[in-house]
Amino acid sequence: MNHMISNRLLLLISILAVFINAGCGGATSQTLLYQLDHQIWKQYEDGTGKVLLIQNGERPRWIPGTKTHFAYIERKGGTPNVKLWVADVDGKNPVALTNFEIASEYSWSPDGKWIAVSHTKDGNYEIYKIKTDGSQLIRLTNNPYTDRYPRWNLQGDKIAFVTNRSGHDDIFVINADGTGEKKLSEPSHIGDDDSPSWSFDGKKLAFVAKRGTDYHIKTVEVASGKIDQITQSGINILPHYEDIFILYLTQLGTSYTLKRYDTQSGTTNSLVTYNTYTNADVLTSNAAYVFTIRQNTSNGPSSIYRTQHYTGDTVDLGPGREPDDW
Repeated sequence: MNHMISNRLLLLISILAVFINAGCGGATSQTLLYQLDHQIWKQYEDGTGKVLLIQNGERPRWIPGTKTHFAYIERKGGTPNVKLWVADVDGKNPVALTNFEIASEYSWSPDGKWIAVSHTKDGNYEIYKIKTDGSQLIRLTNNPYTDRYPRWNLQGDKIAFVTNRSGHDDIFVINADGTGEKKLSEPSHIGDDDSPSWSFDGKKLAFVAKRGTDYHIKTVEVASGKIDQITQSGINILPHYEDIFILYLTQLGTSYTLKRYDTQSGTTNSLVTYNTYTNADVLTSNAAYVFTIRQNTSNGPSSIYRTQHYTGDTVDLGPGREPDDW
């Protein structure tokens, strides 16, 4: 009970700090990094102060902690087509970390010293980690199947990933040194498991379990393998932990509802419904806001929307996608 009170108190303090910052002169201390027309931009999370950082880049992600650098991928013709780069907070001094082909998904270690990538060195994607100065490349998985979507936990000791070793996609976890590889998906199932997201304490993963026409949000305990199902039917995607909550989107026709599941009470709240096509970028959030992507049509321009995930108040921040909050 004391732990529950402590968690909620810290969450309320974080939210109050965000609101105080938001009221000081209109701009906030929070900075949103995002992609627009294959360029990397940043702006305040109220939509002001837009600055172009990189001319050719996608999927920007802040370095954890001090936010002095960010990573991004660059797509160019030829080989390799997708490369990983790191640049200063102002976009200067970009350094290529990979001169080989990688998948577009990657994940920072929480200490900012390593980045986990999926690399095709031997003709199929495997999980590697690379130092953020490009000095070391260490292979973590070794098998004839495809391993992708690495996700580092906040404790820095484990990496979750998705693999097709069973003929469909499963969630696996491996220690950051390459030992202790473990399957977390159900022993036998028909359908794909993907989109893993770590809980703050590193004890659980939320993921999407595709079973027939339903996409369920489930959680799995890393130590025991115990799986719980949060949603019962429908299409539910993009689970994202924020403290004691799991945020996700539920699709009904062309409408998407942003939902928040309380892992302690087991209750679910609907925050806002988008009556437009929603681009499936990974959700990002802080203690007060969650950032989603919306489009009027499947081929139309994307815009970043900021939703207060207690009140559901939503603001259009303008064109962009792949937001990452400071």
